[in-house]
Amino acid sequence: MSRREFISLLGSAAFALPLTSRPAVASVPVIGVLMGLSENNPEHRSFFNAFIDELAKLGWNDGRTARIEQRWTNGDNKRISALATELVALRPDVILPRQ
Repeated sequence: MSRREFISLLGSAAFALPLTSRPAVASVPVIGVLMGLSENNPEHRSFFNAFIDELAKLGWNDGRTARIEQRWTNGDNKRISALATELVALRPDVILPRQ
């Protein structure tokens, strides 16, 4: 290996080093919520909002410290399986089912 090739290789390695030694970006936890209820019903929406408020009191805020993925069947029980599969595919850390 010539001196020129060695210096070129060393320069390339020095340039690549900061890219490979950077810490991985931390991901936020994903909370899946499967509601077998109607999203437009005030009582059902109230339950969901109370859950979100309690999470916030514990320091879990949607979009900042957690990602909350919600799915509503709107009373159509035939959709539960498809929506559950969709949530599981997101690989959440926890799923809250509510019928």
